[in-house]
Amino acid sequence: MPDRIVIKNLLLRGIVGIKPEEREKRQDILINLELSADLRRAGDSDAIADALNYRSVAKDVIE
Repeated sequence: MPDRIVIKNLLLRGIVGIKPEEREKRQDILINLELSADLRRAGDSDAIADALNYRSVAKDVIE
């Protein structure tokens, strides 16, 4: 069974919509993620290099 990673309330600002007035100003975008990952290697080794980097995941979402 995969491990569960949860990132809550990641707040971004971006252009959303198709109407011209919607595309003029950035709007708040609130993202909640639930990811599945196999983290056994990190648990077995207790090495940070084997762990999932939440910051990297969040940066990828923002990009």
